[in-house]
Amino acid sequence: MPYDVMIDIETMGTSPRAAILSIGAVRFDIATGVLGQELEVNVDLQSCVAAGMVIEPDTVLWWLRQDEAAREAATSGRTPIETALDRLTLVVNGACHIWANSPSFDLIILRTAYVMAGLRSAPWKYWEERDCRTLLDIAGIRIPRNEVKHTALEDAKAQAVAVSGAWAILR
Repeated sequence: MPYDVMIDIETMGTSPRAAILSIGAVRFDIATGVLGQELEVNVDLQSCVAAGMVIEPDTVLWWLRQDEAAREAATSGRTPIETALDRLTLVVNGACHIWANSPSFDLIILRTAYVMAGLRSAPWKYWEERDCRTLLDIAGIRIPRNEVKHTALEDAKAQAVAVSGAWAILR
């Protein structure tokens, strides 16, 4: 059965080389809104830096202003970046479309991370990328807010539900 995947990441910067704190992904059926296999992985920040990824001071300051639950979720990583990306590949393989809010942030950083971590290129093609922000804007709906903001898996799930709702409106 075909499925789409929604991806969200939390990072220590906004450039394509930003160090990744966490990766959240969920398979979903865009037509029904049913969520499937999930991935939540908190990445070891030192493994990102060792791979050449960067920590940007402005983003560190931004994280310091977030609530404690979000900071804890984002900074509790113990999984090396290579392992985290391998786990993402398992969730993404076979997907029809890869969604993010927006691909020009999350997916660019992930594409760069695959290369910097010494892995093959990202396991999706550029033409499989979809922008959830654009679809939601066209449909006139918003992503529901989570109890704890800036947790990658919860954000990915909320975005997948919203995209399915927008899809239903536009179909």
